[in-house]
Amino acid sequence: MDELRIDNLWRVRGDGLRFPGKRTKLQEYILWRRLAGGLSRERQEILLAAEDGKIRQRKSVPPELIRMAGSFERIGHELKTELVGRFIETVVNLASQQKHCASYLAALGLLLNRTPFYAGMESIAPPALVEGAYEAFRQFDWNDPEFAEAQVLFLRAARAVDDRRLDLPKSLRNQIADRLEKCGIAPVKAAASETSCRLSVRNG
Repeated sequence: MDELRIDNLWRVRGDGLRFPGKRTKLQEYILWRRLAGGLSRERQEILLAAEDGKIRQRKSVPPELIRMAGSFERIGHELKTELVGRFIETVVNLASQQKHCASYLAALGLLLNRTPFYAGMESIAPPALVEGAYEAFRQFDWNDPEFAEAQVLFLRAARAVDDRRLDLPKSLRNQIADRLEKCGIAPVKAAASETSCRLSVRNG
């Protein structure tokens, strides 16, 4: 009955919020983030399109909105590439000013994940986007509490899935693994070996 419940909720969404306001809007973002796995690509893109203006502002954007965007694994590659590029640029800008950027890093960790939580392998972003993120973020201290989410980001984004189209170049994976080890990540976990990743994918 999950599809029926999602369909009913989608119809309710069409009526709009009964009590519009900042707090209820934030709760709506959290709702769609938690239900992202039940949303089709079309619905995920509709929700993002409705908030595009806010996301483009890059100032005072609700963290819940950014995290919602990151949870939408089914969006098309063109839109995902645009979001990733925009979020990378925003992180560099915020981090350079020592401002909070954890929500953007968390979203990037999902958008660049090599092993999606609910979408298929066809949804995985190309390795070049991960390389772009690493080049942009290598200048920052990943041990800084404000930037620590980068560790989770690259643990997900640099995992090997035994697919040449999706795996990062070995040299880049090694660079990332070395950086993660310096952050205190266990060597085996940081290395993201192909064997362990294949087991992780199979075991869900």
